Amino acid sequence: MKNKSTILVSIIIGLIVTTSFFAQGRFQSKKLLPSGKSLSEQKSLMTSAQKKLSTDLLQLVDQKFLPQGITLESFAEMMKKQRQLKTNETAVLNAETVKEGEVYVYIYLNPYVPQETLNSLVTKTDVDKLNHFIVAWVKVKNLEELASLNCVKNIQTVFPPWYGC
Repeated sequence: MKNKSTILVSIIIGLIVTTSFFAQGRFQSKKLLPSGKSLSEQKSLMTSAQKKLSTDLLQLVDQKFLPQGITLESFAEMMKKQRQLKTNETAVLNAETVKEGEVYVYIYLNPYVPQETLNSLVTKTDVDKLNHFIVAWVKVKNLEELASLNCVKNIQTVFPPWYGC
């Protein structure tokens, strides 16, 4: 029972931190961005592929988008606890193992795109042809390449369901 309580507390803390930093993909304060620029100023400097990534995915791809005081390793650990990121369990968590890790995402596509186009970059878990999106595991290092495809509208992290105690 204590182990379940510890896991639940960790998840709740993770959600509180996540929602306070990333409320609907926007930072709440300029002070949170290491560059001192607002998110809209940062977005004007982003590539078109980076603009298609949700904020948390962008932070995995490029550490300059992490809030001050948050390291890539601590951010990745939080995503692992939420079952959004898989890395090599035997390796030390660092920038290289995060880039080799896989993140659980929704990939929203333009209509009438053959979904086989993405097969080399993703491991599909589910497909919704009616609403034009794919649920898949994608290597962090492949996220920008995937987002750069014209058929991709945007990519967002999957939030696994919560079960009450």
